[in-house]
This record gives sequence, C-alpha cells and structure tokens, in this order.
Amino acid sequence: MRVLVLDLALAGAAPAQRHYRAMALTRALRDLPEVETALLAEPWTAITLARAHRCNRVLALGPGAFPEAVLERLRALCSVTRLDAAALQPAAAPEFSAFPVADAFLYDVFHASGERPLPAAVGRVRRETARRGAASAFLPFRAGPAREGLDRVAPRELARFANLSLATVLDAGPAARADFLAAAMESALAGSPLLVQSDLAPWLEGWTPGQDYLAFHDLDELPGLLESLRADPSRRRRLALAGQGRVAAHHLYRHRAECLLRDLPDAIPPAPEARALHVLHVLGDALLHDRASAPGRLLHGLLETEDETVHRLYSSPAHGHYARLLDARGEPLRRMRFPDFLRPTRLLCDDREQAFSRLLREEGIDVVHIHDLTGHTPTLIPLAAALGVPVIWSARDDRALCHNADLRDDRGAACDPRRVTPQRCDVCLERRHGFARGRQAYRRTLWNAWLRQCAGLFFFRREALELHADLLPAAARPAAQALPEETPEAVRAVQAAYADAAGEWRWPRSAAPRDGKRLRVAEMQAGIDEFWTEQRPLAKWREIAGAVLQSQRRGRTP
Repeated sequence: MRVLVLDLALAGAAPAQRHYRAMALTRALRDLPEVETALLAEPWTAITLARAHRCNRVLALGPGAFPEAVLERLRALCSVTRLDAAALQPAAAPEFSAFPVADAFLYDVFHASGERPLPAAVGRVRRETARRGAASAFLPFRAGPAREGLDRVAPRELARFANLSLATVLDAGPAARADFLAAAMESALAGSPLLVQSDLAPWLEGWTPGQDYLAFHDLDELPGLLESLRADPSRRRRLALAGQGRVAAHHLYRHRAECLLRDLPDAIPPAPEARALHVLHVLGDALLHDRASAPGRLLHGLLETEDETVHRLYSSPAHGHYARLLDARGEPLRRMRFPDFLRPTRLLCDDREQAFSRLLREEGIDVVHIHDLTGHTPTLIPLAAALGVPVIWSARDDRALCHNADLRDDRGAACDPRRVTPQRCDVCLERRHGFARGRQAYRRTLWNAWLRQCAGLFFFRREALELHADLLPAAARPAAQALPEETPEAVRAVQAAYADAAGEWRWPRSAAPRDGKRLRVAEMQAGIDEFWTEQRPLAKWREIAGAVLQSQRRGRTP
C-alpha cells in the first residue's frame, strides 16, 4: 500500500502545532509492514506527489476545507478517505511528547485544557509558591490567546513544560472532546500526573481514577491535591508512570494507524483513460500570427505536426479583459470575460485563476505549454501544477528575471541583471512599475519557485539559458535546455518533453461544481496577496522571501 496523508490544516508557513499530528501519523504509517510508502502533503502538492509515487490511498486529515478541484482529481487517481474525529481518535507521538518522569519540577501547575485561566482558588498555590521562591506556570497546552505567544512554541517544548510541572490540570474549558483527549495523552506521555475534573472523566475510557489520574469535583480542591502530591513524591511518580504506561500501551499513533488500515475498505485503482494527449498552449494574441520569430515558428510547427495530439490555444490580448480558447486552426471555442483589465505587472488575479482551473478540468488537459504570458498572470504555473498538470515553459522573453521583460531599464538602456546592484534594480522598478524597495528579490524568489514546478524549461538562445541559470537556481536543472536552431528539431524536442511529462496517464474531462472551497494561489505562496496592496519595509519582504525558500526546502514545491 502506498499512502499519502493530506494535511488540510497546512496553509503557507503554518506553525508546527497545526500539523505535527499529521506528521506523527505519517511516521507511524511508514513503520507498518503493509505500507510501502507514506508521504505527507498539503492540498496544492497532493496530486503531483500522488502521481509521482503512484499512491493508491489518500487520507485527508484535519478540519480544513478541501479545494473541490483537488478532491476531484485525487479521486480520479486513487481512493480518498476523509479522517474526522470519529475515524481517527486522538493519540500521542513519542517523538513530540515522550519524556522520562522527573523527580524534580520547576512549575506547580500545567494547564492543559480549557482556554480560560484557572480561577482565584488556585491563586493560593501561586502565592504559596512565590513565598517559597519557586516558579509557577499557568499555561494552556494548545495554542491559546495571542498574548501567550504559544502558537510559536514547538510541541516538544510544550511537552517539556508538562514534564517539569508538579501536575497537569484538565478542567472543563471550551475545548472539544478530541482536543481534551489529545491534551491528556500528550501530557501523560510527557511524564506529568493528570488532575482531571470529574465532569470530563467519562471521556477517559479505560482509564482508572486514582490509579491513572486523580479526579476533582471543584477547582477549590486543586490546592489540596497539589500539596498532597508535593508531600508524597512516590505517589506522584506512581501516577505519572501509570498514565505514561497506559498511553504507551494503547494510545500512540502506531496503534491508531493499525486500527485505521484495518477498518479501511479495499482501494480500487482507477483505470487510466485511453485517448490522445491534450495540450493547452498559453500565449498572447501577438504570437498567434507570428511565423517569423523562433517562438512563433515553434508554436506553428507544433500545431501543424500530423499526430494524434489535440492542441488547444488559450490566448489573451496584452491589455484586454477577456481570454479565448481556440482550436489548432485558430477557430474560437469559448470566450471568458473578466471584470477588469490585467496590468502587465500584476502577479495575481483570482478571476483568471478560477477560469483557468475550470478550463483544465473541463477540457481534460494533460500538458500546459506556456509560450508567452502576455495578458496572463504567472500564477497559472503553480495552479496547473497543483491540479497535477505538468507545465512546459519556453521562454519568449526574460519575464522571469525582471518585470521589464525586454531587460531595458527606466532610461531605455540595455540591462545585464548580473551586473546591476540590487539598489539600482529597486530604483528602476520603482520608477517604471511602482514597486516598493526590496520587492524584486521577493519576486525572483517566487519565479524561482514557479520555474521549479515546470517539468521542462526551454530557451531559444544558449545565452538566455546561461543568464537564467546564473540568477535562478531552478533554471540550472537538467530539465532546462536550449532549443536547436532548426524548427523541426525544436518541435521534436518539445514533443518528447510532452510525452515524458504526461506519461501514460490521461485526465478525464469533468465539470466540477463551482461552489465549495477554491484553489487559490494566494494560499500557496506567502505574501503574494499583499504584493500590491501593502507597503512593507525591505526587511519584511526579505523575511517573506525566506518563508518561500523554507517551503521549498521542506519539499512542498516538487
């Protein structure tokens, strides 16, 4: 079995607490003998990873909304199971929560469930602790109010708080049953004795009061319980070891993974549809009738090749508010109108992204070939990749390096990006396009991520390939190559890239419902939705660029 765990809570640079449980489940699945491969993904990399690793089972974990377009594609690839609270009971992970039971402690109370602070009755404990000169902790185990700052604390550090506390308190706060159980098991595995309010005790099924935990009816009883544990260290240790042993024997993610696979229905692999390859060419209107330049000759050479490939053209004018879908002869098939014009320097347009997403699904597109992004947004690249459609990029200009696609500066002089200082680059882009200082570095970081998502990169000149490879690491990959000067040889090279990228799989045509959660590029890339709307200092844009690079290193960008 080849399993893909889909974490619906992931969005951008999410804190560790939002997805460490999905990580623990994935690691537990890898240790099972019947699982050949177990991968962790987020919605916009799930399809690519599922295809690359030939996964036959997807487990969607978390409370987040699922993009309908991705869900539909995943169901065409393999069996998808949504894991809610009933299907996957809370558990603990030794790599995040396990500590030896400590004989000494630094804190009196670790507040593990309930987001409200403990009442004044427990204040007596704090005052007594202060009189002895010791410390006291009243911290929620899960991320609480922003003033606590716990959303930036790693789960293992929170478990260390529990381990160094005299006891862990779980009272009747607003947390749900699943959150309460997770907090109880993680605190117990951390080696902290549990003090549980009696109203919540029925949730701990199979646990023995007085042996695995201590129950209290009212918060006024807490000071006395804490003092009794302090006066009797051996009793405290027995409670901590009993709770830790119960979790280790019955409530680890390894146990949950075994039960989960036992209860899942058999996965039925879908059969790929036998049909011709469908290629969508993205271009500007100016390239439609261009047979003189190398990009134009390549386009028409591909369209005029006699084979079974079905070609579609997705064309838009430079400053228009519409796009057209054409067949290989240039005959219009449909027209899509948008509410506003597209400025050539924009990076993001939600209306155009959703129209492109519907087009890929409804036409059954297997490969996207981008010739020219005039009239289009570059976010079509990550959008196609998120839907499992490989992208072939043939660079008609130098748009990936600079918003001035012709590499002319604000004075009209030719520019070599390798010799221009970042300060001079910022001045030029501010004068021509209104960029704030520092955004060119962020923009290149985005372009490097987008080109890395392309299955093939083609350049019409060797010098252009070398220039891009010097400035963008994604262009230095073996997938990047310079096209032959002769058009027939260039056509054959691109056709070979089509076949390698698409493989044997063909996407079925579908008309997915337009309601539900949309797949938005603004959720994939940190800060892109604020590129034009928010004035940020240079240091902040460098920080956002670092977040994108960190996302690539974690493997989110295939």
